[in-house]
Amino acid sequence: VLINLIGNSLKFTAKGKVELDISLDGVKGNTAILLFHVKDTGIGIPQNKLESIFDRFTQAEDSTSRNYGGTGLGLNISKLLVEKQGGKISARSELGKGSDFSFTLPFALAQTNQDKTRIRELEDYSALKGRILICEDNEINQLLVRTIFADSGLKVLIADNGAIGVKLMEKESFDLVLMDILMPVMDGYQAAQIIRQQLKSEVPIIALTAHSMNIEKEKCLALGMNDYLSKPFKRDELFGKIAYWMEKESV
Repeated sequence: VLINLIGNSLKFTAKGKVELDISLDGVKGNTAILLFHVKDTGIGIPQNKLESIFDRFTQAEDSTSRNYGGTGLGLNISKLLVEKQGGKISARSELGKGSDFSFTLPFALAQTNQDKTRIRELEDYSALKGRILICEDNEINQLLVRTIFADSGLKVLIADNGAIGVKLMEKESFDLVLMDILMPVMDGYQAAQIIRQQLKSEVPIIALTAHSMNIEKEKCLALGMNDYLSKPFKRDELFGKIAYWMEKESV
């Protein structure tokens, strides 16, 4: 959703700025409602077009597609995604002065009784030694991973998808695998199955996924993965799990 909205703002803003603002809109029980705003100082949208801007294949003006490209489908997809997750999306705009797209999304609050038996407290990340394979297709996440591991003693190799990860596993030895679940070509489920069943490797595999539901965790464990970490995760939590499984493997 943010990729679509921010991409539109950048495309339609020749001068000025594009801002992303995220705030807590409220808490209902165990659910936090986050409010997202994507604001720009671009060309703006006529008032008589705002009501239909989220409709399929609708552009603000007939000339928009010709001048800027696109079909308007991105806004319709964004609306469908937001509503499917229980949120709402809307837009405010003034022609020639910019637009403000906002949407809300509910997020489950983290449980305070989190199982910490598989997390070891670390004071010095540089004390960790070994080679880690990270299967992750998102370029931003890849950059984040490199930054996280920069001051550790771990050597990291990144595969853009599960298929590349499996090929690397066939040729090289790793002490642990961080496996993203949703990837193109071959997802984390398929890659983990091949590592376990075809390569006969017992290397610890920690699943990384945006889903925090227990059924997702159970599926990962059933397919032979050792542990599970939902995104976004804390740095200490990640290194704690890595330390736990690498030390367990070496015993």
